Amino acid sequence: YISFLKSKGYFTNNIEIVDLEGLQGVSGLKAIRAEILYKKNSEDEKTFTYEDLMEELKA
Repeated sequence: YISFLKSKGYFTNNIEIVDLEGLQGVSGLKAIRAEILYKKNSEDEKTFTYEDLMEELKA
C-alpha cells in the first residue's frame, strides 16, 4: 500500500524499513518510516479505494 500511495504522490522517495528493538515476548518487529508530502496539488483531491489498489497491483 505504501508503494501505491507513493506512486500517487503522497510520499517522497525517503522510505525505509527499520528493525525495532525487542519487546517482552516479541521478536522481529519492523516498522516503516516514510516522509509524507503534505502539500499536493489542490485540484487533485481524488480518494482511492481498495479496488484502485487491486487494479494497480494487477498492472
